[in-house]
Amino acid sequence: MENNTAKQLANKILSNNLLSPDEIGELTSSAITLLKNEPNLLEIIVKPDQKLVVVGDIHGNFQVLETVLNHGINIEENLYVFLGDFVDREMNSHPVMQLVLALKVAYPKNIYLLRGNHECVKITDIYGFKEETIARYNQEDAEEIYQKFINVFDTLPLAARVNQNILCVHAGLSPLLELLPDLNQIDRFRDVPVEGIITDLLWSDPAEENGYQESPRGASFTYGPDISQQFFEANNLKLMIRSHQLVMGGCEYTHDDRILTIFTSDNYCTSCQNKGGFAIVDENSNVESIYVEPTQRENEVQNEWCSVASSIVI
Repeated sequence: MENNTAKQLANKILSNNLLSPDEIGELTSSAITLLKNEPNLLEIIVKPDQKLVVVGDIHGNFQVLETVLNHGINIEENLYVFLGDFVDREMNSHPVMQLVLALKVAYPKNIYLLRGNHECVKITDIYGFKEETIARYNQEDAEEIYQKFINVFDTLPLAARVNQNILCVHAGLSPLLELLPDLNQIDRFRDVPVEGIITDLLWSDPAEENGYQESPRGASFTYGPDISQQFFEANNLKLMIRSHQLVMGGCEYTHDDRILTIFTSDNYCTSCQNKGGFAIVDENSNVESIYVEPTQRENEVQNEWCSVASSIVI
């Protein structure tokens, strides 16, 4: 797919029109081709006069995606890293996922997409994305469309290293990973396994208790300040930006400010009344936290998801 064609698809979504089954087929195929050529660990350098926007969990909240893209950081001249969990929980997952894929194909060197724990068969089957697919498309097309997005999910990179000293990942660390370059030795082109490095990167959480401990989520571990300090020293890191956990203020530092959790979806599940948050990184690895006030919206399949006041330029 040509870049201009992908831009046209993005503008179609921003005009409150879903992509057709044929357009989804072409878009997902082009996205998979791009994603398969990216390493498990992306290496991103923010150039002078450039910004990197780091976006956490969106979970089908199109309004907050619109807010992020309307913030004034031009896509064509800057960089975006999405930390996964694009889908589920709220019922605008299709507009969200279709738009971020269109942007990836339109701007492959500006838009980077990482995998979250919701980008898999088991979770999307339970928490809404599959249900929304059936609601938005006729039954004849829905299963094929759903599978095409699952195929995309199975190709998403796992982490990004920014300016050689900031780690961006959906969730966190793994006892099986000591050095970041070793990430490129594993096979990511699969569904999320029950355990292992992939699972840990997508499911683990920081905690105040030292060491690795059993996670209350029932998957992966929690990791203490001693673990993050050791990992940072071994990999010459200054910060990890991750998502995966609801933080009421939108952005929250832990582990002596080594870890920044950002949760972008404001008013999560339309009921939590939390602020949303995302981060902006410059060429010197300075990080600014941006906050989104909670908004009221209906958690249902909507035919209009983009504001008429949107100023997003694709």
